[in-house]
Amino acid sequence: MTHHHRSMRLKSALLCGVTGCLAFAGVANAQDTTADTMVGEVVVTATRRAEVLSRIPMSVAAYTQEKMDQQGIRQLDDVMRFTPGVNLTRNASTSTNISIRGVSSTVGAGTTGIYVDDTPIQIRALGSQPRNAIPNLFDLERVEVLRGPQGTLFGAGAQGGAIRFITPKPSLSGVDVYARGELAYTESGSASYEAGVALGAPLVEDQLGFRISAYHRRDGGFIDRARYVPGSVAGPLGVASPYTGRATPGPVQEKNSNDFDTYAFRAALTAKIGDSLTITPSLYYNHLYSHDLNQAWWILSDPSEQRFVSGNTRPETNKDRFWLPALNVEWDLGFATLTSNTSRLMRNEDGVYDYATYNLANFPVRYRTATNPFGAFDRYYGFADFSAGNINGNNQDSFNQEIRLASNDSESPFTWVVGFYYAKANQSSKQSVRDRYFSEYIGVTPGPSDLLVYDETLDAYDKQTAVFGEVTWEIIDGLKVTGGLRYAKTSFDFVGEVYGLAAGPAGYIRNEGHQSEKPLTPKISVQYQWDPNNLTYFTAAKGYRIGGSNRAVPNTPDCLAALNAIGYQSAPSAYDSDNVWSYELGSKNSFMDGRARIAAAAYMIKWTDIIRSVGRLGNNCPYGIIANLGEATSKGFEFESTFNATDSLTLGLAVGYNNIEYDESIRLPGAAQDLVTEGHTLGGVPWTVALSANYAFEAAGMPAFARVDYIYRSVNDSLRPELDPAYPSVYDPTILLAPEEHDLRLRAGITLDNGTDISVFANNVLNRTKTGFGGYRVTPVDEFTAIRPRTFGITAAYRY
Repeated sequence: MTHHHRSMRLKSALLCGVTGCLAFAGVANAQDTTADTMVGEVVVTATRRAEVLSRIPMSVAAYTQEKMDQQGIRQLDDVMRFTPGVNLTRNASTSTNISIRGVSSTVGAGTTGIYVDDTPIQIRALGSQPRNAIPNLFDLERVEVLRGPQGTLFGAGAQGGAIRFITPKPSLSGVDVYARGELAYTESGSASYEAGVALGAPLVEDQLGFRISAYHRRDGGFIDRARYVPGSVAGPLGVASPYTGRATPGPVQEKNSNDFDTYAFRAALTAKIGDSLTITPSLYYNHLYSHDLNQAWWILSDPSEQRFVSGNTRPETNKDRFWLPALNVEWDLGFATLTSNTSRLMRNEDGVYDYATYNLANFPVRYRTATNPFGAFDRYYGFADFSAGNINGNNQDSFNQEIRLASNDSESPFTWVVGFYYAKANQSSKQSVRDRYFSEYIGVTPGPSDLLVYDETLDAYDKQTAVFGEVTWEIIDGLKVTGGLRYAKTSFDFVGEVYGLAAGPAGYIRNEGHQSEKPLTPKISVQYQWDPNNLTYFTAAKGYRIGGSNRAVPNTPDCLAALNAIGYQSAPSAYDSDNVWSYELGSKNSFMDGRARIAAAAYMIKWTDIIRSVGRLGNNCPYGIIANLGEATSKGFEFESTFNATDSLTLGLAVGYNNIEYDESIRLPGAAQDLVTEGHTLGGVPWTVALSANYAFEAAGMPAFARVDYIYRSVNDSLRPELDPAYPSVYDPTILLAPEEHDLRLRAGITLDNGTDISVFANNVLNRTKTGFGGYRVTPVDEFTAIRPRTFGITAAYRY
């Protein structure tokens, strides 16, 4: 037996032993495949250098513009549904929360980095109803979803992972046109439509080029707004079974009120100076307008009949605008490329919300009883002038500067990247709540009086400086070791002021804080490229999240008693950073001459000093504090595969599993209950499955296709405070959890001779709507967020 054959047998044996079920199907044909199977693969920049997706030792999902068009992906929610291991939650307000491998949080700095090219745009959950800026998905080169902590190359904010929106660069050599239009109808709702166009071309061949795009989309509403009729609730009420109760809505005040508009504009100019220097200034503008929230009242709605009704007294509008100017410079120095990215994010978000239900349910109301939680609603909704408004705003102004130097010689045994990063971010939040009857229903003065209930102003200042580096050494042919380290200096300053009746006896409270740290985030990875089509890797990496300060809690007897019950004499002013250590074993394989591909990863994440909210301190103190609460372990896996069953039929499977639980119980001295309890879940979706089948054929001599996608997401019924009687302030055994999600999508289309793609589609064919709340009951009307009902439409797209 020759040395070559012994070596190949040894490699095969080791591959089977190390990867096991991660690549069970890819080993048998390893010797029969060639590097040609890499042709047509997506190139990503998740490692801060351009690399083929199947060759990087990390778990990444990539969606090109063509792939998103083929699957009918129109917003980030769709990307999350198709990607195992990630989840995006929009609650009944405008807030968004992204979870990657179970790591997520609704308070403090974000756990998921959100990037437009090299600029982070995620928000700190500072005040009321924080919402991440989410770019639209028109005119993108691709979307990258990086699973696992990215603390070395991306820093704070990418604790659980990162989502990158990569925009196309201007062309210096040819004309590039992309246009798309869509028209759709939602059952029991209004029409949706979109139109967008992008144009790129050289102004001076090989020296100067531009790209410009504009886009508008209207997502039609499907929730009616009709005022609650006092005394109309029928059926059993109270703690025993409130969900069997139904109420009669009044006349419809506005039909399909929850329309949503997206506007976007982007312009970029690329100048190439000589053979080595490229300069690209760009401007990106994104504007979202929600005429009303995707929020309905359970007691007024019947999802089985596609009836979604909100009883709010006013539409809850929201405007979100951001400007992102950036300057990218790339200088090829021969041995390495120097990249500089300078950018500034300027964002303004403001909204007007109905706070009547919240105030009636959460403050001491004389007419509310345990057996009739609608007593106060029946009284005050009977007044024609009854209303409570919340004017809310969040502003971001951040400056970012990053400089990277990356080696060019890919054939060298050593490849490396080093960099410097500086960021300064100012963020403010304002909330002003007025209620005409607040003074009466807390027993101060009778009758209407437009009183200031709560007026809060929060200002936060984040500053971060970091140096980082990563080097990969190919020890022998195929075996590489990567080591990385990031050192940062972070500081956070916070000032908060609250006025109004809800601020306590003095009518005013103030809180300010400071927090600073010097975190180190290392990473080490070992990978072995068995042959051009089989890769195995192991990565250990650390991620962290900057700490912060608490909002002020009113000095009322109810709030002080609630704080004392959990072991606090007063609300803590600040909290420290938390961090994760992630351990991941993965495999990427191509076999059957490239007809089948697999990417699989198993992971364990240890999360320490978790920044969590002790939300809703008590029934008559609807405030919360933030603290570092113990440790948790997240375990799971992702499995993604595509299989060209025939020359015409392509099958896809993506499966993800995650389980995250507290490792310990935390109870402060003198406390009546735990802050967190061992074995409680931190939330998330345990199982996600995405199945697809795409059949290509010819119709009238033109290319055509038919496609089906099916998405499944399981229910999370694991133990948590709302299901644990040890937490009486939030315990609710009748809570309606988010049920299983079954989303079936159909699409078929044809490419005309002029290059225009025409397709028809049906989304949510099974018409399953999410009617879960997933947390403690905030109000007895039980507001919930629904998936858009069954929708039919037609799309036209053109590329040149």
